[in-house]
This record gives sequence, C-alpha cells and structure tokens, in this order.
Amino acid sequence: MHLQINETLSVLGKWKEKGYRELKNGTEIICHVPKNGPEAWLHKIYAPLPEEAINVLERNVVTKKVPLVLKEFYRKMNGINLFSDVFCVFGVRTSYVRTGDESIQPYDLITPNLERHIECPKSWLIFGSYSWDGSEVVMDTAELEYPKVFRIERWTTNILQEWDSFSDWLNSETFRVQTLFDENGYRIDRSIPTVSL
Repeated sequence: MHLQINETLSVLGKWKEKGYRELKNGTEIICHVPKNGPEAWLHKIYAPLPEEAINVLERNVVTKKVPLVLKEFYRKMNGINLFSDVFCVFGVRTSYVRTGDESIQPYDLITPNLERHIECPKSWLIFGSYSWDGSEVVMDTAELEYPKVFRIERWTTNILQEWDSFSDWLNSETFRVQTLFDENGYRIDRSIPTVSL
C-alpha cells in the first residue's frame, strides 16, 4: 500500500502564512504560536531519513520489522508533530541538545517500544501517540504490506479506535483535529477533548 498524505500536507500548508522556517537539517516548522511559548510552533515536519538510518531503526525496534508504508513515510519525513503535539508520529532522535534548532527533534520510536505494556503483542509497533490521554498508535507488523492502525489505551492493549491504513489514520485525524483550532493555530476551546471518545 502506498503512502498517500497529500491531504494532510495541504491542510498543514494553509498555516504557513502564519510563520514558516526550514531548519539547516531540513526540518520544517509551521505557524508560530508564541502564546504557547516563545519558540512554540503548531506543526513540525522532520527531515527525511536516509535509507541506512531506516535499516538501523528496523534492527533496533522490538518487532524487528517496520511496515512498508511506515518506511515510505520515513523516506519523506522522520516523524511529525501536529497541532502543538495533539498527535504525532515518532521518529529517530539525532541530537539531545536542549536549546536552539538542533533541540527540535521527533519523539523517539525506540523508547515506547522498549517500555511497552507486558501484554502488548510482540508484533505491535508503537509509532505514535496523543497528548490528551497518552493513548498510543500502533501497527501490527505481522501484516507488513497492508497493516491496520489502532489507537490503544496507554499501558494496556485496549483498542479505542481503528483505521484501515496509515494514510487513512493520518489524513482523517488531521482533518478532524484542524476543526479544534483557529486560523492562528490556537485551540478554540481547551475543554474539548482532542481525541475521539
């Protein structure tokens, strides 16, 4: 299954007029939201991973397999943080500095897979999360070509939602969450959950 995320990128593009920078390492930051913090940005799209880095990543994840669609995603971007971290796709951290542009890094894919719930199936790859409730996003690597995507409760294996594909998940969640933000990139009503209940 091919990655189809042009719909997501189109949604993110509309905020570029509110601020846009491409960092030296190729990471794109979109829509400066200074009320959230002086260096806060609504969206962060991390620079693509080279093929060797994807191979190293696959050797280091618990499942020892990365679905084809996720590899294709990493060839385009090393993770993504959307809507001030409402939800994200993990990537590979290449720096641990705490200040400056180099500190803008994706959340690490390896850590949540090492710290996974004891009952979490070994074939499940935790590749993303939601900030509202800490729920995690997983793919079953037993199906490398057409894996479904599941949102699960943190520290359990309870499935909260499912999507037919990675592209369906990313596009539909981007469209859903954008309605919770105004044209300047701020939450319209902070009491409204940013996850589907």
